[in-house]
Amino acid sequence: MGNHSSGDDARSCPQFIKTPPTVAPNNIIGRIKGTTSRLLRAEFPELKKRLPTLWTRSYFVSTHGHVSSETIKK
Repeated sequence: MGNHSSGDDARSCPQFIKTPPTVAPNNIIGRIKGTTSRLLRAEFPELKKRLPTLWTRSYFVSTHGHVSSETIKK
């Protein structure tokens, strides 16, 4: 699974992720959110006290098939 960030907006984190077609997008997003939540809460324990959940349940996924990242950036 490859991962490349293309965003510069602090409120979003666009990612290009290459994964086998057998992996469901919701599983990928769940793993990303779960891992980052655990890592951030381990590094910043005050997050556990201030926020009941770190991420919202929402996300956006779009597939692009066999298109280069340069084409997507345009």
